Amino acid sequence: MTANSDWPEVKAALLPGQHPTDRPDLVVRVFHAKLQSLIQDIRNDTLGAWAAHLYTIEFQKRGLPHVHIIIFLQPHSKLRTPEDVDSLMSSEFPDVNSDLFEHVKKFMVHRPCGAENPTSPCMVHGVCSKGFPKPFREETTVTEDSYARTRRCNTGQLHQVKIGAQEVTVNNQWVVCHSPYLLWKYRCHINVESIASVKAIKYIYKYVYKGHDRTTMAFGRCEDEIQQYLDAYYISSCEALWHVYLFQMQEQVPNVVHLQVHLKDQQGVVYNPEGDDSAQDVVNACRECLTTLTGWFAANALEPEGSEILDLLYQDYPSKMVWHNEANNARWTNRERGFAIGRMYYAHPTSGEHFYLHLLLTCVRGAKDWKDLYSFEGTEHPSFKEACIARGLLEDNQEWSLSRPTTVLW
Repeated sequence: MTANSDWPEVKAALLPGQHPTDRPDLVVRVFHAKLQSLIQDIRNDTLGAWAAHLYTIEFQKRGLPHVHIIIFLQPHSKLRTPEDVDSLMSSEFPDVNSDLFEHVKKFMVHRPCGAENPTSPCMVHGVCSKGFPKPFREETTVTEDSYARTRRCNTGQLHQVKIGAQEVTVNNQWVVCHSPYLLWKYRCHINVESIASVKAIKYIYKYVYKGHDRTTMAFGRCEDEIQQYLDAYYISSCEALWHVYLFQMQEQVPNVVHLQVHLKDQQGVVYNPEGDDSAQDVVNACRECLTTLTGWFAANALEPEGSEILDLLYQDYPSKMVWHNEANNARWTNRERGFAIGRMYYAHPTSGEHFYLHLLLTCVRGAKDWKDLYSFEGTEHPSFKEACIARGLLEDNQEWSLSRPTTVLW
């Protein structure tokens, strides 16, 4: 979704003689209000039963803000068939006599490129990086490895569209995929795509979090090559005002809680190197503080037998409990509203006991102490690795050892 500097809300607030370019503060505030309205529409199931979303804000080179949003739908609302896709999005011009037709012409037509305009910004090595003009397609198809390919019928109709100071003739091949309802309501560029594969989702996540376009500049005559180069990016007036207003640059709902995974007395310690405390004082102070893991033990110990909380895995704890990371009173408490997702920090398979602890935490419920992780069926094992083997989470060499005598006899 890209801001429209000609929104009525922007123009109505201009003083005589002013243009939208003179008031980036208005553009930013109106875009922020529209974004909040769009997010509310999404959460109210405008595109289907909402499950989660995330967005990040970026700014065009000319300064206008735009947002990339990823929406996750509930399983029963996922767009699995061509009919599902066609019910929410379109890549064609609508009826000429409708208001929506004018909005599509104004906001959802890709500027001419290719042989007609080889200097277009979208051209890379002589080819449009966005794939325009798109091929005609009589029906929508949903594949397992990419975006849904929406219908683009060859109706034979040509339309005159003004892009900048240029009048161009286009057909359905040049229409950007969009949601007719969202386009009609927000009257700005809103590109909507349906993703049908894990590969595409990974790409979208990477694209959303790629950050700003940056440049490396060389300047001056400094002999220090480290100081001679500056890694920088351009900040427009809209971006500067966005930060002045303290608007969020990104949002993720539901919240993802990072869960620590550490061996006993080996949790991370944060301290002020300029403070007066000695290293031993810092260690003693942190030994009494709970981490998300030791806090999980403590919270489970307070729960009565039969409590549903004791049936939760460590990674599922944030769905029912809230972590308060207070300096002297860190603890888990019952969640009164909302929902959160727990994600344990990664443990590499070569990290030894750290990895085996991570593995145990994915299957042991309601642990009240470290001993509960070491134990299985009444037997306390000397290491997390032995506990994993006892639970059948790992395989040892016992099978090979038992097979050797048989092989020799044979």
